[in-house]
Amino acid sequence: MNSERKQLLRRARGRFVSMASAYGLGVFNDNFFKQAVMLIAVYIGKPQLQNLAVIIFTLPWLLFAAPAGWLADRFSKGKIVIAAKLLELVAMGFGAAGVLLLSWPLIMVMMFLMALQSTIFSPALNGSIPELYPERFIITANARLRVAVTASILAGIAVAGFLLDQKGPW
Repeated sequence: MNSERKQLLRRARGRFVSMASAYGLGVFNDNFFKQAVMLIAVYIGKPQLQNLAVIIFTLPWLLFAAPAGWLADRFSKGKIVIAAKLLELVAMGFGAAGVLLLSWPLIMVMMFLMALQSTIFSPALNGSIPELYPERFIITANARLRVAVTASILAGIAVAGFLLDQKGPW
């Protein structure tokens, strides 16, 4: 492999690692908050809020997955990633307010916005892999991304349970 090609691959790897890290942290965040909300709902004796949280978290995937894929094909994936991360900040603002005020409507808005953000981010990240890497590296990049995402999901769920087992405002 010549020097120029190695440099292009290194640059692609850097971009991919940045986006994959942002996605992994977002997935951790999503699963941490979803699990925390569901555990708190059971703890306060309102298990029906668990069902509502799951429905609200699932709706954006059902309603917006196809449009998010279209956006990723039509517009710059980098700009979509940035917009999705800004949406994540808005979601966390609602979440922080909801937790501080113990407001379930605000917490549910956060759940919806978190899932919407992930719905928008995911096709942009996945669609960037073939654009960043030569064909022979695509399978490896996909596999590494899937391992990181699965680990982030499991870590988010586990950490939420652990932290809620500690003393808190609930």
